[in-house]
Amino acid sequence: MELTTRPELLLVSEALVRDFKKATEKLLFAGTRWQRRRKQNREDMRLLLGEAERALEELRYSRNQSFASGMLLYALNTLFQSVQAHRKYFSPAEWRAVRVDIMTLSDNEVPVESKLTVVSRIARMKAFVPEPHRVPAI
Repeated sequence: MELTTRPELLLVSEALVRDFKKATEKLLFAGTRWQRRRKQNREDMRLLLGEAERALEELRYSRNQSFASGMLLYALNTLFQSVQAHRKYFSPAEWRAVRVDIMTLSDNEVPVESKLTVVSRIARMKAFVPEPHRVPAI
């Protein structure tokens, strides 16, 4: 049996391979971009949670209570807006819990020590925990 190569089949197969490589590169790049954005969003939420914790500490030791409580409310408002914008990172149960916890943090009747416990509970949630380093599969 003699092996013959037909030039038109060779061109078609080369075009298919080239198109496949382009599509694969595009998918890999989009996946890494999405992972980078998700990592940045999680880091932003963690930083905002740190700001809320810092405002709580300031409220605990500050002489100017009205200014410190205003800073706490500002930090909680910013955190809540960020959490709402990135709601897709939370499971429905986590979303409900975070919403209730942020409302608890903004309540004036709750003591500061309890609020610090709530902040540490929020920090342990899956959406706030940093992801392990991922190596993209090729």
